[in-house]
Amino acid sequence: MLKLGLQPTLITFNTLINGLCIGAKRMDEAMELFHGMTQNGLIPNVVTYNTLISGMSHVGRLVTAQKLFEEMCAFGLVPNLITYSVLLDGFCKNGLLDEASELFRKMEADGCMRNSCSFNTIVRGFLHNDDKVRATQILHEMVKEGFSADFSTAIMVVDLLLHDSTGEFFRALVQNCTVVSFLLFPFVLWAPIMVLPNCRAYYDMSQYLGNGNRYVAV
Repeated sequence: MLKLGLQPTLITFNTLINGLCIGAKRMDEAMELFHGMTQNGLIPNVVTYNTLISGMSHVGRLVTAQKLFEEMCAFGLVPNLITYSVLLDGFCKNGLLDEASELFRKMEADGCMRNSCSFNTIVRGFLHNDDKVRATQILHEMVKEGFSADFSTAIMVVDLLLHDSTGEFFRALVQNCTVVSFLLFPFVLWAPIMVLPNCRAYYDMSQYLGNGNRYVAV
C-alpha cells in the first residue's frame, strides 16, 4: 500500500488493530500499531479505543484497559455503551467489583443508557464473587428500570437460593413480588427449549417455590 504511494487512513488502522485484537492474542502488536497511528498524525476514534479496551479486558490487562478508557475521555471522546460494557465485563470477570460498581454508576452519571446486558453482567459479577448484598441491590434496580434477568443470571440466582440455608438472600430478594416474577421469566420463556441441560435447575426452582414458603406470592 505504501509502495503504491497510498496513505493508510483511520479505517485502515482500525481494521488492522481489530485483526490483531481478534482472540486477544497479539495485543502488544496492536498497541504498537496504535502508537504508530498517532505518530502519523491520525487521531483515534471511539472504535479504535473500544477495540483495544475489549482486547485488553479479555486478556486480563485491566490496568491498561482502564488507562485507555481514561485517555479517550481526556481526549474528549465520549465512551458509548460498547466501551462501558466491555470494560465492565472485564472488571467483573477478574473480580474487580469496586471498579465495576464505580464504572456502572459512572454510566448513569454520564448519561449512557444502561441496558439489560450491562445489568446482567454486573449482577453475575457480584453473584460469582459471592457479593449478595450488591447483587440484590442491582437486581431491584434492574426490575425498577424494566429489565429482567437473562437465563444465565437466573440460573445463578436459583443456585444461590437453593443453597441459602438461612433464607437471608431470599428475603432480601423478594421485598416485592415483582422481582421474583422478573427472575422467573427466563425459565418460563426458555424452559421448553433448554429443558434437557437445565431440567434439574427448573425442577429445583419449582420445588423451592412450592415448598410452602410464605414469602412467594407471584
